[in-house]
Amino acid sequence: CHVIRNGVRSDEHDNGHESGHISIGSYMDDCDFSKIDPILAKCFENNLPMVCANPDLIAKLPGNKTAYMPGKMAKKYESMGGQCTYFGKPHAEHFQACLRDLGLDSDKVVHVGDSLHHDIAGANDAGISSVFITGGIHNDDL
Repeated sequence: CHVIRNGVRSDEHDNGHESGHISIGSYMDDCDFSKIDPILAKCFENNLPMVCANPDLIAKLPGNKTAYMPGKMAKKYESMGGQCTYFGKPHAEHFQACLRDLGLDSDKVVHVGDSLHHDIAGANDAGISSVFITGGIHNDDL
């Protein structure tokens, strides 16, 4: 298993054997794909599917810095021709799973988020009320 965190690759293997998957964690500060492009290319070469459990594209950090999230990496993999399955916002299945696991009806919850594309659209598609936080990723656009 190769793990990438903050752009640094760890070549630790499971008992010295390849595990057949790649875990790319955390975000990229500068959206510089040069460290992960070779890994994504190898995954594509081996026809490995990607699962993106956090399709967010960006996040705002203190100091008005932008962090590039796993959804950005998944889009890159797809642009290379790779196959990616998404779970998480904005997909309705994510919201429905939360409601199911909490044992709540959609009219009893509200989703709070700062992304029109992920939080608000996802909640709307799942029939959940939402609260839009204007101080987040769209702050500069408002």
